[in-house]
Amino acid sequence: MPFIRPLTVILCALLPAACTSYLERSDTIVSYAGEAQATNRAIHTIDPWPRAASDTVIAHDGQRIARAVERYRAREDKDAGAAAVSPSTASSAPTGATP
Repeated sequence: MPFIRPLTVILCALLPAACTSYLERSDTIVSYAGEAQATNRAIHTIDPWPRAASDTVIAHDGQRIARAVERYRAREDKDAGAAAVSPSTASSAPTGATP
């Protein structure tokens, strides 16, 4: 069976060559040609976003945001502490049971 490896190499080399003839017979310069109508339709579409969406200067109150972050972190810490002592994390073995 020493001929299987060279045969496999030859077939793998010829396989891509068989597909190039399809691309060579195309009438276009590039493979994605023919999409002019779709491109023009997209270019001339009215902007679907509201005018305010392009405003990158967002009014904010830094102290108010800082307080909100503090409340969020305090709630996370409280939830994490409650989860550490919850009954679901306790051992399911009955008290006094011997292994």
